[in-house]
Amino acid sequence: MEIESPFSFCARWDSAGISCTLCKYASANGWPDLDRSFACRKHNVPLRAELDTRNYVLGEWFCKDFENDGRAHAKPLAEFETIKHSLVADILYRVDPDKNLLVQTPFSELSKFK
Repeated sequence: MEIESPFSFCARWDSAGISCTLCKYASANGWPDLDRSFACRKHNVPLRAELDTRNYVLGEWFCKDFENDGRAHAKPLAEFETIKHSLVADILYRVDPDKNLLVQTPFSELSKFK
């Protein structure tokens, strides 16, 4: 099922302003993440799918259980709340600004990313 992105891209550098890197459950990592150990502590899943070949996060990702660590912007948080009820558990969502959609990756597929 396709989900339209609710984000107005008003955050820094025209970003959506919501990402696992801003979630209180994300593992503390230095960037670049040379050992590719970026993970979610709440769901105990690796987040290597979010990393590019230089070991930096590429794009903006989140799940239904995103909880602000205090650094996310207010407007994207409010926009996230408008869709949170329709998001599925155990799915990682990526904001696709070109198609204005949320791309979905099941948690069960996250371990295949190296």
